[in-house]
Amino acid sequence: MSQLKKIKSEAFEVRRAVLNTSTDPRDMSPLGRRLMKIAAEIDASDDPPMSEEDLERELRLRRGGYTGDYD
Repeated sequence: MSQLKKIKSEAFEVRRAVLNTSTDPRDMSPLGRRLMKIAAEIDASDDPPMSEEDLERELRLRRGGYTGDYD
């Protein structure tokens, strides 16, 4: 592992978002309600959280960038 990659992986970690669940959904915007629903679905799933490398790879794939493999 290169030194830069090691420093980058130590310096930038993916942190879990904390949601304020005490907010009444009726007081939220439609986008806020939709995001809360998505967050609840993710929280209820058994999938482990993505690593930072996996997240960056997923973003590159969705943006049409080069990934170095043939996925």
